[in-house]
Amino acid sequence: MMNNSTEKFKGHMKNWFVEFVKGQTFTMIVVLIILTIVFTSLNRNFLTISNFLVIGQFMSLSGILACGCTLAVLMGGMEFSQWSTAAWVGVLAATFSNNGMNDILVILISIAIGAAVGFFNGFCVTKLRILPIITTMGSQMIVRGLAYISTKGSIITLKSPNLLAIGQSRIMGVPNLLLYYIVAFVIFAYVMKYTTLGRKLFAVGGNSYASYLSGINADQVRMIAYLICGLSSGIVGLLAVCMYGNGMPMIGQGAEFDVTTGVLLGGISLAGGKGKLSGTVMGVMVLAVITNGMAMLNISSYYQLVVRGTILIVAVFVDTLRGKGYR
Repeated sequence: MMNNSTEKFKGHMKNWFVEFVKGQTFTMIVVLIILTIVFTSLNRNFLTISNFLVIGQFMSLSGILACGCTLAVLMGGMEFSQWSTAAWVGVLAATFSNNGMNDILVILISIAIGAAVGFFNGFCVTKLRILPIITTMGSQMIVRGLAYISTKGSIITLKSPNLLAIGQSRIMGVPNLLLYYIVAFVIFAYVMKYTTLGRKLFAVGGNSYASYLSGINADQVRMIAYLICGLSSGIVGLLAVCMYGNGMPMIGQGAEFDVTTGVLLGGISLAGGKGKLSGTVMGVMVLAVITNGMAMLNISSYYQLVVRGTILIVAVFVDTLRGKGYR
């Protein structure tokens, strides 16, 4: 009896290991190791704890956005307005706080504004039947414009010490932002794997018509997904202003596609219905390592832009080769 149980366990572990090696997460781990070796050979300061903490802090904001974006891409949608929403939320949060608003109220309103933008995107996609890529690119420009209008193009310095502590404090040397990112990952991973919403997201992304026949309200699922995307954008906008100490209408400008790139690198299919959040985390980490490594080597931002664009094209091409390209 014991031998049979042992054999079953060994077989289960072997199957898991084979699937893991074949998966995108393992590929990203290998890429990370190669990148670490290359950048360390070019700059010894790369392989240090302090620099890894910098990378972790840098990727935290993009990582939280990517968690939300994963839900949109998973159901066959798209989301490009997150950084613009975060910028608008950030300048409004700084403005509200400096005008004497209670810190807790600032936090709640910031998240609510992000959710409102997500609701707008979901409404356009589900009710007006506008393509997700057009909807989110349009809202990206609208919200970015509102961020500049709200500040007249200027930077607003946040004065609240309590809010600044949210983004700048550390626990045992680890930035709070990195801890927030870990919490966000755990929550999103749980939602995707163990909740009814997660199963519906995979179903709608895999086959919208089949999900409809099984009684799933696809539009409702899409609306919730975009609402959660907006929530993640609102949270990141608040965390960004708390970390930098300034509400900046230009924050994230030019990086709108980076979040989607990280999601695609992690193996989430543009066609929807396939992928894991762990892959998204690894994809975001690869981008953060590349950006940090190039910065440490003093590579021009113009060349960095070329590299990021190339990575996006490669990620989409690989997705197509896996037979799960955009329909």
